[in-house]
Amino acid sequence: MVSRGVDRQRRKGLGEAETTMNRYKKWSERGYSNAQRMMAVIFGGIVFWILIPFFIVVGSSLIDPRLRLTRFFYGWSNIILTWVLMITGWFFAIWTVTVQF
Repeated sequence: MVSRGVDRQRRKGLGEAETTMNRYKKWSERGYSNAQRMMAVIFGGIVFWILIPFFIVVGSSLIDPRLRLTRFFYGWSNIILTWVLMITGWFFAIWTVTVQF
């Protein structure tokens, strides 16, 4: 006796999932030159280290007054906490890039 769950899974495209995984596997086997990898790292750095934080800071400073939110600044504790989190984040970002190369 065949379970209905297995039949449903086959009808809904289990073959498509295998095809997709094969496609990703094929893409992962492709080799990239060091120049291509470095360009990807530079582009990713610009997007994730500069543009996204910039838009978060600028966007929040524009939206906060409209939402009538108070300013979130408590002196040196904010600055120290910000630097600790930034350095920790940069450490993990550099570590992931190093591991990939």
